[in-house]
Amino acid sequence: MGLGPPLLWAFVLFAALAVLIPRMRFLLLSVVAGSAALGRLAAAFLANDWSSEYVADNSRSGLSPLIRMAGLWAGPEGSLLLFAVMVAVAAAVGGYLSPAANRRATVRLGAGVTFGFATVVLAAAPPFVRLPIPAIDGLGLQPVLEHPAMVWHPPLLYSGLVGLLVPAFMAAGKAIGGARPALPRYVFAIPLALLGAGLATGARWAHVELGWGGYWAWDPIESAGLVAWLVGAAALHLRRSGSDRQLALFCIVPGVATIWATTLTRVGLIGSVHSFGNSPSLRVGMLILAAAGTAALLGPVAFLGASSGVGETSNRRWATAILFGAGVVVALGTYEPLVEAAIGGDTVAIAGRYFSRTTWPLVVLGGIVAVRADRAGWLAAAGAAAAVLIVPWSAGAFALAVAAVGGAVIASSLGAGRQRGRLAHIGLGILLIGVAGTMAATVERVILYRDIPAQAAGLELTHRGMELVERDVASEAIATVDVGDQRLQPSLVQHTLRGIATAEVATRMSLMSEVQLVLLNGGDESASYRVVHTPRLMFVWLGAAVMVVGLVFPQFGRRRLRAKSRLTVESESASVSGLESASGDGLVLGGAVGGAAAGGAVVGGSPGGADLTEGSR
Repeated sequence: MGLGPPLLWAFVLFAALAVLIPRMRFLLLSVVAGSAALGRLAAAFLANDWSSEYVADNSRSGLSPLIRMAGLWAGPEGSLLLFAVMVAVAAAVGGYLSPAANRRATVRLGAGVTFGFATVVLAAAPPFVRLPIPAIDGLGLQPVLEHPAMVWHPPLLYSGLVGLLVPAFMAAGKAIGGARPALPRYVFAIPLALLGAGLATGARWAHVELGWGGYWAWDPIESAGLVAWLVGAAALHLRRSGSDRQLALFCIVPGVATIWATTLTRVGLIGSVHSFGNSPSLRVGMLILAAAGTAALLGPVAFLGASSGVGETSNRRWATAILFGAGVVVALGTYEPLVEAAIGGDTVAIAGRYFSRTTWPLVVLGGIVAVRADRAGWLAAAGAAAAVLIVPWSAGAFALAVAAVGGAVIASSLGAGRQRGRLAHIGLGILLIGVAGTMAATVERVILYRDIPAQAAGLELTHRGMELVERDVASEAIATVDVGDQRLQPSLVQHTLRGIATAEVATRMSLMSEVQLVLLNGGDESASYRVVHTPRLMFVWLGAAVMVVGLVFPQFGRRRLRAKSRLTVESESASVSGLESASGDGLVLGGAVGGAAAGGAVVGGSPGGADLTEGSR
């Protein structure tokens, strides 16, 4: 790993050079140096280099090559290096897509943010520290991280977050030159698709692995990602309308949200299952970087006037306002504990009740917008009524309102004719219905005796015994339970290296409901279980998948970039804006956001959420 430190220094120095002399070649050299440093660290993981302190802390022998590679982003040093290299790539992409007149400003801004991240890695989180005596073996990942989702979830999430820096760099660069920061759809849609996929896969991973019975708990780190998604979706809707200053702000704020999201992960002020420890130097470095990055990106807005661009439909404007309002609500709930911790207060996360109560007006407005967007008039109302019938009424009034918005969004999208955002809107509507249904989740704790049936979650459960299995680095107690006509095997795993026990849940799934069985303790003759019944959960995963595909698909359709893509980037004419139908992109994300913000609120307020956000208020 002798090449690691010099490559890291080269990463920093080329980024600094690109700030002083804003040319693409220096920024690209920074990308190459950073990527090479990252590759050197990856090679150390693949080779089981136990002389590396970072490798020894985040890997062990016996893991598959893919899981060993995932150790690269399992700790603060490697994950921050990966994030910094991605920021450099985003800066290069933003510079390439920017018009020649604004390229130098874009490159300088992107290189400045890259320099900030690379410097923090070099000074406060160096990943190439050597052990004086090589370890015999590594400690391994935290047990919950030794999971296939660790391979794809963090890179997906990082890609989506960093992708939102591309429009921020481009808009700020245009603002410095006094140009109107109108940007093409794909610079928002692709990062939003990646970020949406990252949030969804993270929620799914939490649901099947942690054993707490939920998929969203308003944990500060996952909520910070949602803030970026919401304000990014707002920018997608407003990207060609409003005044120059307003447009620039909406394009830049998602990038600012990205910087603060990764800062929140690393400052160590808030208790979180995702938090990367508590290093004072890293905390100070990240806070300085976040403040400086925010100022650098938002500062150029002062160069712009208040001239207005192409007008938009009222539905699109309302959709933008709802999405941005939801982002503000989630941001207040996410960052309030950070501010309170900084002044000596408590550090507990705000519970789902705050989000569900504060998003009520946005849900109502979202429903109105979705109905107004329906050309037939009655179709959206019928969709809302049908969705309400799908959701269990025990979920409560707020859940029924969210479901109604989802149904109205789906119906009005289906009746809107050809539009680029139709599939994404339909997916979001399905997601909202699923989120609403999960608010009716129930949790029961039962003690089962061998071969004696008992009732829980409307099903007959029978404990059939327990088996103890010894493995190299863990021992596993595997229970066998008949749930209706299906046999499930939940287990408890004791990890010897870390001294931690984790629950491996067993699940009975169907389209309309899911039953999750969690082994708490017990033996061959009797055992204690948690039974979690979650209605309509499959709609959440289905809706998220459809929405992600819908965000990406228009980029590969008939109206895609083609040869005139670059002209579209430059164009600020009304005809370009007119490519979007009156009920296009702005249709639903507006109606939906009430749900997106509300959506998590739901789950955060679900029984599982209380376990993950311990001490929630």
